[in-house]
Order: sequence, then structure tokens, then C-alpha cells
Amino acid sequence: MFMAKNIFVRGEYKRLREEIRRYKKDEPKLAPKFLAYAKEEKEFKTRDWTVFPRSTFLQEQYYLLKQRTLLELERSRLDQIKLSLQNKQTELEKLCQEHEAVRKIETIAAGILRKNYRFVRQLEEIETRAKELIERMNHTKKQMNALKERISRDKINTRYRVTVSDTLTNNQAALVIADAILFEPKAVQLVARSTSNNLEMEKDWEMMSEFDKDEFIRRKIIREL
Repeated sequence: MFMAKNIFVRGEYKRLREEIRRYKKDEPKLAPKFLAYAKEEKEFKTRDWTVFPRSTFLQEQYYLLKQRTLLELERSRLDQIKLSLQNKQTELEKLCQEHEAVRKIETIAAGILRKNYRFVRQLEEIETRAKELIERMNHTKKQMNALKERISRDKINTRYRVTVSDTLTNNQAALVIADAILFEPKAVQLVARSTSNNLEMEKDWEMMSEFDKDEFIRRKIIREL
């Protein structure tokens, strides 16, 4: 709504915001200056000026008076700026609350929403893709941890095989095996495990056709996970 109001008043809200920012940046600097002045003034009043020439006393007194005057002028300037900003903000709010102004501001706001809808959709799509990517990264981390743990427990000659490996790349097959180790049902149904204790499989494996090997795995090995 701020953007719509700012357009309606031809950028006056934006200029006001910039002026308020400058004021808030300058105003806190004044208090430390007054503290420093108060310290110098105290030192001036407590100093024994009888040991100094009269001209030194008058010079220091003039310096303090000049510093005090400049600080008071600066404080007056900041007070005037503050009051001016408050009045300007009140005027703008009053202007935007008029019946005709409200109608125009709502029309402008609707136009801004229509214009920005495409960007909102793009942002939503980016957020969705980012969420999916994070989920995949977390899943991959689980896969790697599961593989590491399983390798440490498996026997030396333990082997895993995807029963539909002809349709998968090596990387895809590795991910399926990792999912099977995580006991994901669909992956478990596609992976066979063999060990050196499975003598029947080890003895006949090289003599089998690919079709026979797949059938053998489905019937004999697939439930060993």
C-alpha cells in the first residue's frame, strides 16, 4: 500500500522517508557533543585562572561561548526539521484519507499487484524448486550414511545388483541400491544381494543368461535384504 500511496502523491512519501532517515542519522550525534562541551565547561570553571594571563582566560571563554552557540543552533535546526517532518507526514496521511484519494490509491494498488503477479509466481516456483533440492540433498545424505554403515557391516564378497539394470545408468543403479539399503519398499523389490555363502549362485552365475540371472535373483535373493 505504501507504493500505491507514494505514486498517488507523486513520490512525496519516498522523499519524506529519506528525510526522516537523514534526521535519525544526524539527531543522535548531538547528545555526545553536548556532553563533551559540558566536560570542557566544567574544566573551565574549576581551573585557577589567576596563574594565567587575562587574555588566555578571555580567549577560552570566547571559545566555550562559541561552541555553546553552535550547539544550540544545531539543536534548534534539528527540532525544526523534526516538527516539519511530522507536519508533512500528517498532511500526506490526511490527503490519502480523502474519499476520492482512497479510491484512486486502491486502483493503483490493484494495478501494482497485477503487474507483479508474474514475479510472485516466479518466486513461488523458485521456492518450490529450492525445497525439492533440499529434500533431495537430505535424502542423498541419508543414502550415503546408510551405504557407509552397511559397507562396514557387510562381508568382503557381498555384492548388490539391480534386477532391471539394463534400463538404468550406473549412477541411477547406485541410487536404487542406496534406497534399498534404506529399506524403501519400491527399491527393495529391485535389488538383489549375494554373499560368498551363496554357493549355488556363485557357482552358476557365469553360466546363466541375463534372463536366467534376473529370474534367479527374483526367486532366490531378493528377500535377503
